[in-house]
Amino acid sequence: MANPVNFSNNSQYELQLYYEILEEQSERARLKVTLKMHKKSGDGYWTDLQRPWNIKINGSTKASGTTSYNFNNYWTLTLGSWTGWHNYDDGMTLALSGYMSGHSSIGSAIATYNWTLPIELGNMYIGTSGGVKHGQVYIGTSSGVKKAKAVYIGTSSGVKRSK
Repeated sequence: MANPVNFSNNSQYELQLYYEILEEQSERARLKVTLKMHKKSGDGYWTDLQRPWNIKINGSTKASGTTSYNFNNYWTLTLGSWTGWHNYDDGMTLALSGYMSGHSSIGSAIATYNWTLPIELGNMYIGTSGGVKHGQVYIGTSSGVKKAKAVYIGTSSGVKRSK
């Protein structure tokens, strides 16, 4: 969850942006982003009017809608969510944002978060024309240096896993 953001006219209410990776493949990931409104304390406001909300990724609206609410009956309301695929070629950092406009007693809020997708390192293949020396392989990423899980070496007699 990204840091919650208070609504502009009432700090008893906050907007929360949740994000998770549901599935990973070699070149893409299936993501889910959820927007929630939460009452932290105090009396519960309600409205029968439909109030707008949206979820954006990199400035593009992925989900939007309207909702009414009654915080006399609950503490957290899920406004909506988006689930979809993201190609790693399109970037590893996503600018997430969620917006909700409550009635005048609550105001509005925008929650934002820059989400850097983790890189899951799989197998690394190295083609060689000469001898191979045993050692550990590390890969530099935008989030630091990580050790590869396994290294496979291409030799004239086939592919071999280093020890």
